Amino acid sequence: MRPRNIRKHHVEDLSNEVVDTYLVAGEEVRDWISPALCLGGHDRVYKWIPKGEIWIEDHMGHRETDTIAFHELRERALMLTGMTYNQAHKIAEAEENKLRHAPLYKLESAIKRALLANWEITVRGSSKRRKRARCK
Repeated sequence: MRPRNIRKHHVEDLSNEVVDTYLVAGEEVRDWISPALCLGGHDRVYKWIPKGEIWIEDHMGHRETDTIAFHELRERALMLTGMTYNQAHKIAEAEENKLRHAPLYKLESAIKRALLANWEITVRGSSKRRKRARCK
């Protein structure tokens, strides 16, 4: 339940047809929805984040925002394949830590791959699941 609208700003460069990334006022989220949000989150972990959305706190610089976005996109894609949160989080965190010390172009490339993975799993994966279900 959302007692009031949370300020959200859509980030086009971190979004595609299946996942939308928003910068949100983290303090408002913690005050009005849940104290659990810490830097970022997505719909596969937090049921109060709308389907297909990633929320990232709006108080960080560009590089940190991109790093958190990568983590959330990667974790979400892994969870879409059936991994648990703990499994996906561990992998995303390890990859995020490597990217923190990498050149910016590597972070940008990793974000593009994570966005593509979310799209491929959602679009192609859902049709594969439907085909398997019909064959049983």
